[in-house]
Amino acid sequence: MRASLVVLHGYTMNAETMREHMSALAQRLPAGMNVVYAPAPQTCSEGAVERFYRGSSLARLPPPYLTWWDASDDGSEYRGWEETRDAVRALVARHSPAGLLGFSQGAIVAAAVAATTERDATSAPSFVVLVAGRTPRASALEPYFREPVPVPSLHVWGRRDGMASGSRELSGRFKESTREVVVWSGGHRVPGDGPGAEAIAAFVGRYARA
Repeated sequence: MRASLVVLHGYTMNAETMREHMSALAQRLPAGMNVVYAPAPQTCSEGAVERFYRGSSLARLPPPYLTWWDASDDGSEYRGWEETRDAVRALVARHSPAGLLGFSQGAIVAAAVAATTERDATSAPSFVVLVAGRTPRASALEPYFREPVPVPSLHVWGRRDGMASGSRELSGRFKESTREVVVWSGGHRVPGDGPGAEAIAAFVGRYARA
């Protein structure tokens, strides 16, 4: 049975903009693979969207602008995390066996789901691909990362990504024997070609054939 891939978009994105963002990479994934683009359950406030784009060099994407949780100012609380966790777990169970690919905030979500879900549960991801993520800052999630997360993981970040140090730190939270890392030449995005895309396609392909 082929594995599915549940894709979790970044902050202010949505399922459709993530599909477009991943279009080049998707062509490299195993033929016939079931790729599920999941929408986050919360809508960003207009003020949050404006602040995000004022402080970013990224091109403004079309709405709706979605988020996986509403973080407190200091990041110690993720309001809506439980709703997000349950929604992602439900998708993994529905499309099992399934792995998670998360980008930016979506990578934080994927890491948190991997860390907090029992390995033998039907809602446990078979693997995670974490692109340009970092370790969750919420106090409620901190205990789950005290020991290395045993879910097979691929950690991807670009040399020109301002979040690279956070992605590197996150990789150390996963079990070394089932952890892979690839650093590519780009910035804060999902690689569509070159070594980064090749590594993702190869990693996902191994589990798709399992």
